[in-house]
Amino acid sequence: SALRADGLTPLYDALMFGSTILQSDPNPEARNAMIVFSDGYDTASTHSFDEAIEKSQRAGAQIYTVDSGNATSAAESASVLCHLALDSGGLCFARSADADAALESVLLDLRAGFVLTYTLPQRTPRLHQVQVLPTTDPNLRLRSRQTYRDDRDQRSNVIGPQTSILADQ
Repeated sequence: SALRADGLTPLYDALMFGSTILQSDPNPEARNAMIVFSDGYDTASTHSFDEAIEKSQRAGAQIYTVDSGNATSAAESASVLCHLALDSGGLCFARSADADAALESVLLDLRAGFVLTYTLPQRTPRLHQVQVLPTTDPNLRLRSRQTYRDDRDQRSNVIGPQTSILADQ
């Protein structure tokens, strides 16, 4: 069946709600992820884009987005979806992507990726930039969150970005 975007969309509020659920019952053995089917237009949220990103990062959630907009959807809405995904270490799928194939790719990504952690030399409560690079195998493709937050009120004493490492075939 085809996906179709229609009606009011509280996209950022939905991400805030999903992040709250993920934070309410943390499981150290699980990887937090949200899969969003949307046209990328937020028409009804009380929260902002930045608040949604920050909350999802605090929840340690990877966001995977599938553009369900129509052919006349603006590039700006697709950009919003990709920005949400890439900032969290997830993936974005274009409007033409098959929903079943997109879900299969998400599951493969969640199974293939792993979490790298490290101890910071000094703790400063703010948003940090991060870049993960291969050191020995040039065939490795690395994807990670582009930023992470170090908050003094977090209970974890090890802070690090979630990183998926996939080898080219």
